Amino acid sequence: MGQATPLRTLCVGLGPIGTAAATHCADDPRLELVGAVDPVRNGETVGGMHVVADVGDLGEREADVALVAVGSSLDGMGPLLRQLVELGVDVVSTCEELTYPWARHPRLATELDRAARSAGTTILGCGVNPGFVMDVLPALLAGATIAPAGIDVTRTVDLAHRRPQLRAKMGVGLPPEQWLASPDGETYGHFGLVESAYLCAHGAGWTVEDVAFDRRPLIADGVIDGVREVAELRAAGGRRVRLELTFRMGVGDVDEVVIDGTPPLRVRVEGIQGDQATVARMLSGARTIGAMPPGLRLPLEAPVGVMSR
Repeated sequence: MGQATPLRTLCVGLGPIGTAAATHCADDPRLELVGAVDPVRNGETVGGMHVVADVGDLGEREADVALVAVGSSLDGMGPLLRQLVELGVDVVSTCEELTYPWARHPRLATELDRAARSAGTTILGCGVNPGFVMDVLPALLAGATIAPAGIDVTRTVDLAHRRPQLRAKMGVGLPPEQWLASPDGETYGHFGLVESAYLCAHGAGWTVEDVAFDRRPLIADGVIDGVREVAELRAAGGRRVRLELTFRMGVGDVDEVVIDGTPPLRVRVEGIQGDQATVARMLSGARTIGAMPPGLRLPLEAPVGVMSR
């Protein structure tokens, strides 16, 4: 088989994840970097591409897919996603809430779905957590059991080997009183665990009845050294999902999935490094999104093994 025509690719948002994606994109013969967008890095060169401040500054350049590494909350991303869709560009985004947008933003999710269908484009939330290790992987494993009744996932992330921005996001090094004083407990911590719980239930075909979420700081030597979060979902028929996520200094990177079914399953995975794996998921999403129907799509719907259009 001959080499497929490279997918013309935009990278929007050039923090550590977006920059790594742009660099790898420039080295991937299946992807052609045709634009880079970030207002903070306007005028710089990334991946061999001159950076512009806004998608509107790209001029007449055409693209097939955009890799968007901007923001965790969907609220502020609506205009950007609509802008890309109106240009006829498919979107692969690391936005955590986009992996199951109907959980928190049902109206906006419906609007984006309609806009993408009308334009014949696809929007895909695609990452590692959420987007793979605590949702897509457990849902896949649940499919190898008969009548699964429970999905339990624990993930520990070693902050000692993560970028400084993630440690700051968790509040590492702060006095506990400062962490606890954050408004509604939302200043520090992870986005997307509730979305992962919904994805697990959706993948198993369960009807969600209730979801509870808890976030607490972890303290060592009088300062914050991590965060533990738990999402618990109840579904019809007594089925359940429990996800426990721990970010901490020096704990090691371990993921364990337990499926209560016939047969029961327990799978342990070591070494899924969130940053690098997120970039890999974005690049894979860029290569596979063309095989998906138009609209707002879930990570569970992404094809496996489709490498290009």
